[in-house]
Amino acid sequence: MSRRGLYAEQPLVKVCFLPQNFNFPTSTWVYGDYAVIFIVVEEITLIRIHSHSVAKVYLNFFNELWNISKK
Repeated sequence: MSRRGLYAEQPLVKVCFLPQNFNFPTSTWVYGDYAVIFIVVEEITLIRIHSHSVAKVYLNFFNELWNISKK
């Protein structure tokens, strides 16, 4: 399997990879004025925040990570 993994057959999907020392036990979705944080440790915890400014901060964080990642 290629490094693109599950996305190998989806040419319209862009995939980038962070260095291995970036290990987050969370995942974040940002849509509209919402940020949803998924924490997966022993059980799944979801935190949904309805705030334009918080969503903007998480989107900026994503963009910074995207800029330092490898394609």
